[in-house]
Amino acid sequence: MEFSASLMLIPFILLLLAWGFFSIIAIRQVLRFGFLTPVAVLSSCAYLAFSLIIVTMVITELRGVDWSAVVTVPLPSFSSTPTL
Repeated sequence: MEFSASLMLIPFILLLLAWGFFSIIAIRQVLRFGFLTPVAVLSSCAYLAFSLIIVTMVITELRGVDWSAVVTVPLPSFSSTPTL
């Protein structure tokens, strides 16, 4: 079975979008309904900063991948004749 390596980007992008959506909701909840203390603001800013650093590092590494390559997945053979 063969497929293009760029197909592996689809689940990555979907997970990245879901993670971003839930991060926005979490930060909104902390800043809106939580106690607005300097610790809450600092921890939210630290979360955003570290998240952006990690996403930037991942995207930088993914730029070096040849996405036009073909990935071959060997499938098991279920033949009735034994091979030696």
